[in-house]
Amino acid sequence: GCGSGYVGVLLAALGARVTLTDLPHVAAFTSATLALNAAVIRVPASAAFGAWDWSQPRSEAAAAVTAGDSLLHELASADIAVAADPVGDEATQRDFLTAARSLLGLDGHPALGRSLRQLLVVHKHQQSFCISGYSAPTDGARPTITQADECERCVFRRNLEDAGIKVTLWHRPPKPFAHPFVETWALSKGVAR
Repeated sequence: GCGSGYVGVLLAALGARVTLTDLPHVAAFTSATLALNAAVIRVPASAAFGAWDWSQPRSEAAAAVTAGDSLLHELASADIAVAADPVGDEATQRDFLTAARSLLGLDGHPALGRSLRQLLVVHKHQQSFCISGYSAPTDGARPTITQADECERCVFRRNLEDAGIKVTLWHRPPKPFAHPFVETWALSKGVAR
């Protein structure tokens, strides 16, 4: 989910209409972040929090916005959805796959994101999760991924593709902002492997 709301606040400050989503227990924290940053969000831009449980994405009870339309209505009318580093373990990956399949209509029901033109995922490859088999060079050393070609082994990407989601590199960042272990993907309907 959105956590502290940094990415959503940034997008709203740049002029987007944003609905940040996370589990209900994060509502007060994220709403406080939105209130703290309200001065930088100018009309027609906006930012609101919507409680959404990725493990039950179609449940109206699991989807509510603190103000305005229901979250399911917001999802249906969204042009772009952005997920910034949405997974970090098997459980969050499973829940994100469930939500992404529902947004794209790959779960046997109409797409929740009926107007969605792009579903973007910013993913930082992690040796402790998506690139297995890596070990730190010395005991107690902070683990790092040492070679960018290890990113090709990303388990998260393979699981997205296995779930019928096509994963393509969105845009390469300008050279000063490039990071060898962070990629932005565009997700769309694909063919399950």
